[in-house]
Amino acid sequence: MPTYSTTNAPLPWMEPYLQDYMSRAQDQANTPYEQGPGTYTGPNDLMRSGWQATANRAVMGSQEMSAGRNQLTNTINGGYLNDNPYLQTNIDNAQGDLARNFNLVNKPAWDKAMQSSGSFGNTGVAEMAGNDRNNLMQNMGRIGSDMRGANYNNERGRQMTAMSMAPQYANQDYTDLNNLMNVGKDQQGFQQGYQNQQNQFFNDRRNYGQQQLDNYGRALGTNVGGSSTQQAPGTSTASGVVGGAAAGMALYDEFMKWMNRPPQG
Repeated sequence: MPTYSTTNAPLPWMEPYLQDYMSRAQDQANTPYEQGPGTYTGPNDLMRSGWQATANRAVMGSQEMSAGRNQLTNTINGGYLNDNPYLQTNIDNAQGDLARNFNLVNKPAWDKAMQSSGSFGNTGVAEMAGNDRNNLMQNMGRIGSDMRGANYNNERGRQMTAMSMAPQYANQDYTDLNNLMNVGKDQQGFQQGYQNQQNQFFNDRRNYGQQQLDNYGRALGTNVGGSSTQQAPGTSTASGVVGGAAAGMALYDEFMKWMNRPPQG
């Protein structure tokens, strides 16, 4: 059985280029890992300041809201029902005006009437003057009670208004807490972005050696020549002779048939 050899080699003019290619592939495989600049961008100073200010406001609240809450609480608890610092002064002023009017107008009129009656100390005049004084005292008492009642009713109305505002003030706590949660979410988002970037760097470093090895392997797999040997059944000498004789006899038979063919008209 004969043996056949096949040689597959690059053309001579290609050899320098293949050598240069392999040298470049080796350099590439030996290149050390260099970490990229990354895509993570951290929060800037303005954002940090905004976070801190929002967190402080959410935790500590505002002075205006605290003052309003205290005032609202005192009003609801009735702190001003009997604690109006101006009420008594207003009552005194109103009663004083009434008393001065009596002393300047009513009392001189009754005194004059007593004198004009011709009998100082007239019983009828004295009785009417006493009734007028009693009316004065009643009016002064009515002024005090009416003003105190009005103050009470007004303050009760403010209490009811404050009670209707209480849910709004109470809900401010949730607004502040939501703002604090939003600050936390923003910060967590940046932290997660940084963590993702570091995880990507870790994966790149871990896979870098295998990538370089794969690149080098692909370079080695480039068709740079080679040889192969194959064995195939061949034809023996005897078979060749017999085959040649058989072919000659076949040609002779065809020639004789042509010579002995009938004449053509």
